[in-house]
Amino acid sequence: MQRRELLKYTGMVIGFTAATGSLAGLVSSCKPNNENAPSEGKEKDNWVPSALTAEQFAWVTLIADTMLPKTKTPSASELGVDRFVDLLLSDWAAPDTKQLFLNGLDNFDVKVKEKMGKSFVALAESERTDYLNALNTEIREAVKLLPVGAKPLPSHQFFMMLKDTIYKGYFANEQLCTEILVYDPIPGVFKGCTPLADTKGLAYAPV
Repeated sequence: MQRRELLKYTGMVIGFTAATGSLAGLVSSCKPNNENAPSEGKEKDNWVPSALTAEQFAWVTLIADTMLPKTKTPSASELGVDRFVDLLLSDWAAPDTKQLFLNGLDNFDVKVKEKMGKSFVALAESERTDYLNALNTEIREAVKLLPVGAKPLPSHQFFMMLKDTIYKGYFANEQLCTEILVYDPIPGVFKGCTPLADTKGLAYAPV
């Protein structure tokens, strides 16, 4: 996406993540079985979302894991990103931002059913991936046509908000940065085009 396109909505697609001072700490506290998490949240089966319904939370989990599935690195939900989304909605989001998100999430599944004939949860993994890719392309093209300063449709705002939160939550995760990716707390000389072979096929942690 070009910088000009990004500026069309960058100030309003993710109003609550910009307010958080330490994403890494928040995401780590949301991780299943994290020792620093509240006792009631340590066991995934006993954890209950506070801002989302169980059904809405299932949508967020599947969307997050479709965007960032388990490969050589953990999936989004394995790092507690779905809980991170619920935490931000519960403790950080302004009322209008939270309502836009909840409305968008409900409308998201309505649109999926209209196009695919079943809920997002019922789709096969490949169908979920294809649907999200098509939706992302649709929104990107729609944003290109907007006058500078104009807001995207609420449903588009929701999706960009969710996508942004998922990626920020994932790549701010302490475990991912320090234990899984190549962690360099005191970076040295900048190397712009480092072969992945030099880092055992892993990217440097974004810290």
